[in-house]
Amino acid sequence: MAAGTAANPGNLRPAVKKMGAFLVILGLGLVVCALLVHRHAQRTGPGESDQSQPMNNWQRAVTLDSKPDYSSSAKAKAEIPPRIMAEEKRQKPEERRN
Repeated sequence: MAAGTAANPGNLRPAVKKMGAFLVILGLGLVVCALLVHRHAQRTGPGESDQSQPMNNWQRAVTLDSKPDYSSSAKAKAEIPPRIMAEEKRQKPEERRN
């Protein structure tokens, strides 16, 4: 049987006391953490804690190419080295072979 059942309720008290103490310590820790965060926010001021400025500058620097040229012209094909062209012919892509 588990500790603290109806047959033996005396075993439950020490565990509840430990859990209660743990919860009190946990609550105090959270309060101290909140106070430290609040104190830090008051001391730094809004100018020092603004981290969005570099990201905004980076986003403004990005430009979109409204008219991209993705056409495959003969000039682009001529830039392919001859050994790659030979390999492409050997694989016979028109027959769907690799």
